[in-house]
Amino acid sequence: MSASRAIAAVLVIILFAAFATIASNDNALAGDEVNPDHIDAAGCIIETPHGYVMGINRLINRLQLPIGSHMDGESSRDTAARETLEETGLKVIVEDVAIKLDESRVIFYICVPIASDPDYANLKPIDRVEVSRAMVVNPFTLTTPDGESIETKWRFPAMRWLLKLWFGSKHPQS
Repeated sequence: MSASRAIAAVLVIILFAAFATIASNDNALAGDEVNPDHIDAAGCIIETPHGYVMGINRLINRLQLPIGSHMDGESSRDTAARETLEETGLKVIVEDVAIKLDESRVIFYICVPIASDPDYANLKPIDRVEVSRAMVVNPFTLTTPDGESIETKWRFPAMRWLLKLWFGSKHPQS
């Protein structure tokens, strides 16, 4: 076995182990029963034909999905919608739970923009204290639709692998 195939095999094993750990939590994957008293944060996964809507966290200079802290009296869906608006300028419809992490204390939802034809090239964060820039990023190439290479590291590197699996299943890479 060549060195590159051995490395690929090890990465596949690590990836499967990571997802098995997530899936072994009885609340880790999709399901809408969410107790707002136990939520720390919620966010959105917004897929476009060119990648996912992402932001660069100004405080730690890391690439991340729109996500933020849950506020008292707010549903987790409200948190996801509010944080997405603050960090990207997009008003969204919060749909199904995509994944629950950290014993269901962090929830990502599948979200779609309310606007029928959103201007992804000109996303403007409302709250620039946390997010310096919002953009669409291809999880495979780490480029924007206009070809800009994004050199920023990921806040949650495992999320890139998950996004690559989702995006790759719908948009096979050549």
